Amino acid sequence: MVSEKLFKGDFKGLSVNDIITGLKGVPNFNYKEELPLVDVLVNNGMASSKREAREFIKNNAVSINGEVINDETKVITKDMALEGKILIFRRGKKKYFIGNV
Repeated sequence: MVSEKLFKGDFKGLSVNDIITGLKGVPNFNYKEELPLVDVLVNNGMASSKREAREFIKNNAVSINGEVINDETKVITKDMALEGKILIFRRGKKKYFIGNV
């Protein structure tokens, strides 16, 4: 059930521990400062350039905690973290990244 929910990008009802266990082996990074989404994607290897990051965002290929984000000026804040601990970034259908707050 956990893996099925994660595959669908549905994090509701899952604890942070369930998510971390289900996404074992996914790239992790420490998220310390609030930045625009484009910079977060580039700084953490989710996009190779700002142009590519903007393209992903424009094409609705980026979600945070299961919510599609299509505003390239969106500032990612620590208060968006699930249980105040992690931010789950998904690029495309299969590439997950975990930001540890």
